[in-house]
Order: sequence, then structure tokens, then C-alpha cells
Amino acid sequence: MPRRPWILAPLAVTALALAGCSKSGVDVKNESGDKVAEKVASAGGIALNPGQWQSSLKMESLDMGRELPPQVKQAMEKSMGMEKSFATCLTPEQAKAPKGDFFNQQAGCTYDHFTMSGGTIDSAATCTRDGMTQTIKMQGQYSPDSYQMRMQSSSQIPGGMAMSMAMTITAKRTGPCTGKEQG
Repeated sequence: MPRRPWILAPLAVTALALAGCSKSGVDVKNESGDKVAEKVASAGGIALNPGQWQSSLKMESLDMGRELPPQVKQAMEKSMGMEKSFATCLTPEQAKAPKGDFFNQQAGCTYDHFTMSGGTIDSAATCTRDGMTQTIKMQGQYSPDSYQMRMQSSSQIPGGMAMSMAMTITAKRTGPCTGKEQG
């Protein structure tokens, strides 16, 4: 199966984007990532606190939609529930001007709904590209210093193959940057 890095990228990028909070809520339906980003900006933008962020990613489920070789299946099952932790540095400049791809602004993606208000978020997006359709759902809580997001993704790949996964990302600001962060 050819690797399709864009399949997972919107999940992680969107989760990082939502680590902050806006001054008022956003509630949109059937909008592009560009429009969602505009609505969030007009509601006060994203208020991230710069510094070191400690994050963890926990894969809850992964189904490739087909029978896998026993050793691959065993390795996948072993990794379920394990957390991968990493530290990143968010500079003051990055905190003031989040990148545009935070809101999945790639062609072929539409938010079925996007609600962000009072420290909670609920969204669902559908992306179609190269004959593949992907649905991404995200729910969680956020503040300028922490977030917890649960994301689910399901994909239909040409040739009838399906893939689904669920993961949780948690993060918190732990202090000033040290220069030893991974990103």
C-alpha cells in the first residue's frame, strides 16, 4: 500500500492548533478549513502560551481493514494503549501567528461541523483526495496551557480497502523552553 502522509497529518496539526482558546465561540457547518480559520480569527484567534509543551499520544485502536501478517498484527496490538511522549518549544512568535495549516486548509477538506466554545471542542471533517475519502472527528477540552483531544479517523481507500483509528493527545505547558525540546 502506498504511504499517504496526508492521512494522519490533519489530526496532529489540528490538535496542536486547538491548544489555545478564543475570546468567543465558533460554531460553523459545512465550511472549508480557510473559513474555519477566518471564523476563529474573528472570534479572537487562538491564544497559546509560549514555552515548553509536554505532549503524549496514545493510540487506542487501529484497524487496517484486512488480515495482517501475524508479526505485524502482534506488533500493532502491543503498541495499543502505549503512550509516546515528547516535548516541543512554542516560541512567542509561533504563539502569536499559528500556521495556516492548523485548520486543515488543504484542498478537498470540509468541516461538516466545527464548534469551539467555553473550553470544549467538537468537530468533524471530511477530506477527499486521490480517490480516497477520510472522515476525522475530534472532541476535547482546551485552555491556553493545556488540552486533551480524542480523535477518530476512518478512510476509504481506492480498491475497497478501509482503515480506521482512534487516538488521544494530551499536552500541557510545563515552563519556559530549554533548548532541548524535540521541535
